[in-house]
Amino acid sequence: ELVRLGIIEGYEDGTFRPYDPVTREQFSKIILLALDMSAKGPSSPSFLDVPTSRWSFSFVEGAKSENLMIGFADGTFRPEEYLTNAQILTVICRQKGWKWSSPEQPSFSDLAKNHWAYPYIETIKSHGFDYSHFGTVFTSAKCNGCEPSKWHPHGLIGLHGRIIRSQDRTRRPSHPYGD
Repeated sequence: ELVRLGIIEGYEDGTFRPYDPVTREQFSKIILLALDMSAKGPSSPSFLDVPTSRWSFSFVEGAKSENLMIGFADGTFRPEEYLTNAQILTVICRQKGWKWSSPEQPSFSDLAKNHWAYPYIETIKSHGFDYSHFGTVFTSAKCNGCEPSKWHPHGLIGLHGRIIRSQDRTRRPSHPYGD
């Protein structure tokens, strides 16, 4: 579905590589295109490691301006770093604008209450997101290219192949450990 909509294109060599990990810069493009948001590029970069000449510059800046991906406390975005499940669910939670949930017992064996993404992950779980394919280990797992297809329709892909955009999006405070 993402290919048909022009959100994911594959690689220049004609391959798709659905089981390869997704990088942070690749996901910034996916999320903006799926949400029909414009890729924005200020005159100077917001991140030390994403210069204006980088292919993903406008997507990274667009994700930042929409408060979907905020980067890290050291001023970097780490564009080539692989996206983790914790990071992608943080982006989805921010996009939907849900009020945070913080249960006493974490839902995953590697999700401590003091983990930076704890409220995001637990919030999405409280809204019925299907985590069954993740097992019990969650936060450090890398997201691969076929993950979004597993989330339909409760996560990334909503009705008609688009992310369901909340009418009441609220901004969450930036977290110093990145998204």
